Amino acid sequence: MRGSSVVVSAPTSSGKTLIAEAAAVATICRGRRLFYTTPLKALSNQKFRDFRRTFGDNYVGLLTGDSAINREAPILIMTTEILRNMLYQRYSMS
Repeated sequence: MRGSSVVVSAPTSSGKTLIAEAAAVATICRGRRLFYTTPLKALSNQKFRDFRRTFGDNYVGLLTGDSAINREAPILIMTTEILRNMLYQRYSMS
């Protein structure tokens, strides 16, 4: 909530989505971006639908191997593989 980057890795049903939703509110208020990653495309698609219901279509995007929807959105749902590839691209070019 102080604006720092954070990674949350915890077991199923431990409250990760609640943490992400609170962080998303703070992120939107600050005009910044939040990346929410999941290990599976199906779960990314589910979270994309859930977050769109909560925050609205304009605030949420999706990146998987199959889909790229609203990729400039402040809340971007993606698979961990997509995030890893983004990081590799960014740092291999530096």
